[in-house]
Amino acid sequence: MKILFQGDSVTDAGRDRSDPHDMGNGYPRFASAMMQDSFSDKEFEFVNLGISGNRTEHLVERLEADFVEIQPDIVSILIGVNDVWHHYAFECIETTDEQFEKNYRTVLDAIKSRTNARILMIQPFLLETVKYAAPLIPLTLLDWMNNNVNIVVMNELLGKEAVAIFTSALGLASTINIIQTGFNTYWAPYVLDNYDSQDGKFYTVHRMMACLLCLFGLALTLFQAPVFLLLGKSYRSSVIFFPFLFLSPICYCLGETTDMGITISKKSYWTTIIFFVSSVLNILLCMLLIPKLGMVGAAMASAGSAVLILFLRTAVGQNLYRVLPNWKYIFLTVGLIAGAAFGNLLLDDQPVAKYLVLTGLLFIAVAMYWKEIRVLFTTALDLVRDLLGKLRRKKA
Repeated sequence: MKILFQGDSVTDAGRDRSDPHDMGNGYPRFASAMMQDSFSDKEFEFVNLGISGNRTEHLVERLEADFVEIQPDIVSILIGVNDVWHHYAFECIETTDEQFEKNYRTVLDAIKSRTNARILMIQPFLLETVKYAAPLIPLTLLDWMNNNVNIVVMNELLGKEAVAIFTSALGLASTINIIQTGFNTYWAPYVLDNYDSQDGKFYTVHRMMACLLCLFGLALTLFQAPVFLLLGKSYRSSVIFFPFLFLSPICYCLGETTDMGITISKKSYWTTIIFFVSSVLNILLCMLLIPKLGMVGAAMASAGSAVLILFLRTAVGQNLYRVLPNWKYIFLTVGLIAGAAFGNLLLDDQPVAKYLVLTGLLFIAVAMYWKEIRVLFTTALDLVRDLLGKLRRKKA
C-alpha cells in the first residue's frame, strides 16, 4: 500500500528532499511508524512530498508530478496555514477564500478522477503546537552553538588544517545519529501512546539501548585502527581523540530513553534550558582545553557537554515521569566508554597496554550486560525466524 503525505512545512518537517521516502521529523514520521507497528503483517510504502512554504496554489502546480504520477492508495493532505499567514507576513501575497476553495477543490477533483486514492484531509492546527513549540525556538541556535563552538575556537587558535581533520572525524562519529533517527521514528509515538500503561517496558528499552550503545562504542574504540586505515589519511590523525567524539551521539541517543517526562508533560522549555546550560559549559571547556590540548581538548569539550545534557535530561525527565529505578545503566555505559576514550588517549604510545585495557573494558561490558545480550540475541533470532517464515509463505 502506497501512502502519500502532502502539504507544507508541517509535513516537510526537515525531510531529505532527495529521498521521497524520508519522513522528516513531523507527523508523517509518527503516522508511518504507528501504521507499521499496528499493521505489521502489511507492506507499506510511505512517500513524503511536503514542501515548506507551500500554499494551495503550489499543490495545484505539483498535481501531475507529485500526485497523479505517483498513483498512491491513500493521500494525506495538510495545507492552509501559509495561505493565511503569508498575507500578514508578506503583504503582496494574498489567498482569498474563493481562491483557497478553488485551489483545494482542483487538487481533490484531480485525485478522485485520475487516481484510485482515498483522501485524508487534515485541518491545520495552531494553538497547542505554538504553546509546545514556542520554547523550542531558541533551541536551533543553542544546538548550532553546541555543535560548532569547538570548530570556531579551533579555527582561531589552530588553523584550518586542524579544523578539516576534526570535522572529518566528527562527520564519521555523527553517523551514529542514524541509530537515534531510526529509533525515534518508532519510540516517540510509542511513548505517547503507552506511557499510562507501559508497566516496565520503557525501562527494558532503556536497558537494551544502553547495552547496544555501550558494546558498539567499546568495539569501535577497540577496532578503530583498522577502520581508520581503510578510510584514508584524513581520518588517521584523529584516532587519538575519536572515542570522545562518538561519546556525544551515544549520550544523545541514550537520553531518548530517559527524558520522556519532558515530552509527556509538554514542558518543552526544559529542553531549551538544558541545552543553554550545556552550551555555556561547552564554551568554557573549549576556551580552557583547546589552547592546552588542541583537537583533543575540542573533542573532550564536546563529550563533556553531551554527558551534561544526558544527566540533565535524565534528572528532569525522571522527575516529571519516573521510569528508571536507578541510574545504573547510564553510569555503566558512560563510564566504560569514557574510560575507553581516556585509555585510548593516555596509552597511545603503548599499543599492547592500550589494547589490553580496551579488551578488558569490553569484557567487563559483556559481563555486566550479559542478561541484556541474551535477550537481544533471542529477539534477533525470533525476528530472523519470522522473516524466513514470511518468505517461505510468499514462495508457497
